[in-house]
Amino acid sequence: MKVILKLYGPLRDKLPREMRGRTEYELPEGVVVKDILAKVDIEWEDVLWAVNNEHELSADRLLSDGDELSVFTHVAGG
Repeated sequence: MKVILKLYGPLRDKLPREMRGRTEYELPEGVVVKDILAKVDIEWEDVLWAVNNEHELSADRLLSDGDELSVFTHVAGG
């Protein structure tokens, strides 16, 4: 199955510059959000993510072929 990973903000630095924060993975069935984050050395507890443009809370969410995982840093304000 193919999953698209999009990283935003400073997380983009986890991928080579020419990828512009976007890559695709061919993965076996049964992969969850935290598996993909581990591939790019991101601690799932430190970020927010959406699957197919819908906010997702569970790092154990099963991904499907064609899913797009978008990952963001927490935003702080004051």
